[in-house]
Amino acid sequence: MILVAGGTGLLGRQVVARLVARNVPVRVLTRDATHARLALGSLADRVEIVTGDVRDRASLASAVRGVHTVVAAVQGFGGRDAGGLAAVDRDGNLNLVRVSAAAGVSHFLLMRKPLDGSRPLIFSEYTAARRSWHLWGLLGGLIWCTGALFNFVSSRAHAVGPAVSYSIGQGATMISAAWGVFVWKEFAGAPQRSKRFLTWMFIFFLAGLCAVALAPVLWK
Repeated sequence: MILVAGGTGLLGRQVVARLVARNVPVRVLTRDATHARLALGSLADRVEIVTGDVRDRASLASAVRGVHTVVAAVQGFGGRDAGGLAAVDRDGNLNLVRVSAAAGVSHFLLMRKPLDGSRPLIFSEYTAARRSWHLWGLLGGLIWCTGALFNFVSSRAHAVGPAVSYSIGQGATMISAAWGVFVWKEFAGAPQRSKRFLTWMFIFFLAGLCAVALAPVLWK
């Protein structure tokens, strides 16, 4: 049995989906079982869901009972949880480590090693990569810096202004989102409802960028 703490998040759902696909028994730790079932979609019927909070060490004992591996995918980024990063990422993971050790859990993964059993990457492999890969990376960095420079320069133009220039510059966020959704397929195992929200996110974001870009031209 493998426990995935934070199994309803973006990263956690990917971990759960891959483990389930390999017919590995999975237990998901969540603070809200109802929310977990909605977030996991069809996966919810193929895993065991337990409630607990990494900020409350006493609530974790039943979650780690009988498991041999714990995967920590919890995060307090964004300040939505009381205490934020300190309470969740630092103290919460420490609680999970200590409770796991007391329960005799043999493996604890803080998302450091690949889940498919392959060896972890080491930094020296960066220099061993193809020279063409590094050149493409440098080219991408130059393109990005050039675009950022033009963005700063255009902010001085009377017809654009800093607010519009900054807003248009956020189009880079759309590139990142499109890359994650369509190339890396980060939401491949997400519920259908999440995919509908993604569609509307793209529509509204692009519509907003177009409105901002046209504002100085159409409404002087």
